[in-house]
Amino acid sequence: MDPSRIPDEFPAPSFRGAQKQAVADIRDAFAAGNRVVLVRAPTGSGKSLLARAIMGAAETAGEAAPSEATGAYYTTPQVSQIDDVEADDLLDDLAVIRGKSNYDCVLPGEHDTPVNRAPCARQQGFDCSIRHRCPYFSDRAIASGNRFAAMTLAYFMRTAGSEVFRKRDAVVIDEAHGLAEWAEMYATIECSPERVPVWDDVGVPDVAADAGSEEDALDRTARFVETLRDVAIRAKDDLVGRPELDREEVARRDRLQELISELGWFLEDYRDPQSQTSWVVDQPSGEGSAIDIKPLDPARYLRHTVWDRGNRFALLSATILSKEAFCRGVGLDPADVALVDVEHTFPLANRPLYDVTQGSMTYEHRDETVPKIARLIVRLMAEHSDEKGLIHAHSYDIADRLTGDTTARTATPNWRRGRRVPTPRCSSP
Repeated sequence: MDPSRIPDEFPAPSFRGAQKQAVADIRDAFAAGNRVVLVRAPTGSGKSLLARAIMGAAETAGEAAPSEATGAYYTTPQVSQIDDVEADDLLDDLAVIRGKSNYDCVLPGEHDTPVNRAPCARQQGFDCSIRHRCPYFSDRAIASGNRFAAMTLAYFMRTAGSEVFRKRDAVVIDEAHGLAEWAEMYATIECSPERVPVWDDVGVPDVAADAGSEEDALDRTARFVETLRDVAIRAKDDLVGRPELDREEVARRDRLQELISELGWFLEDYRDPQSQTSWVVDQPSGEGSAIDIKPLDPARYLRHTVWDRGNRFALLSATILSKEAFCRGVGLDPADVALVDVEHTFPLANRPLYDVTQGSMTYEHRDETVPKIARLIVRLMAEHSDEKGLIHAHSYDIADRLTGDTTARTATPNWRRGRRVPTPRCSSP
């Protein structure tokens, strides 16, 4: 990586706000030898432009030895962010790749079939005569060969170890504040009727009560997992051995393969006497109920899915409050991470914060919390009846619920739901 190239790689024709200083500070942080640079930049500061500037400093194929990593990845947990990257003319040299379910098959009679359920996934030994025209494999080939590839964090983590998407010189993670939560989500193994296709084919014990005299709940869970994995392998092999599958059977086969991999990873680590992982088992409802298996330190999972995927990393976010706490949560030593704070150009006096927490907005609590927020919004509207307001929701689902609930409580509603607003661009005079 050549940090000195970062300013010249800034894709907009001119800087605005604090961007020029931010680019210089990021350049200096990498030039000082830091492998990871945490960029704390406020909303609207143009993080995607900063990301592209950083990516431009990655080594090219002409500069590196054949065995060395080149190019850069851009990844983010937010699908909408990838949509914006794809639509942004200033970022048109980033090749976007999505998961197979986002592409439709181009074979005759299959145009409404997603690629992950297409004949190549359903029929054993299927040789697609037009694979070169398949939108998924075409985008994948372009992204893998392009200097810059962009993808969601989910796709990025799933392709760890892939020969197609190998290690690159630089990795930029936008909206990086959720990395620890993603690590926990991916590292947790959920054994439940919804996640285990062969649930009815196994007897699920009460892992705490059924543990042997020299066992604990984790040991009993490991024995159950061995049985579950064997049943899953037999069910998967039965499906794989069939000449053709329907869409539901393809989905079942794919989930079984994922489950087998997850269970195998747990068993391998559980049996390894050198492993430092401490596993926790959660089964609150006892026999026959769901079991969650999770490591106490999910950040370890990021090692091979993220940190082994690049030479240098830039982590961008507007909402990381503590560098030290964030680093501990994602398995990084704070001493090895440089922090760049991008100045907020919006006056502090114009952005006071008031804590009016109403409850959790996770999916399982949303029905309870949304009405409380709607009532609060109605009170705020009444207090500021002659003013306009902007409400930012985490998802379109939340926005739709708030719009509907608040409209029902307002005598003269005047609502307009918008989409994600991209950062304004500067143009040359």
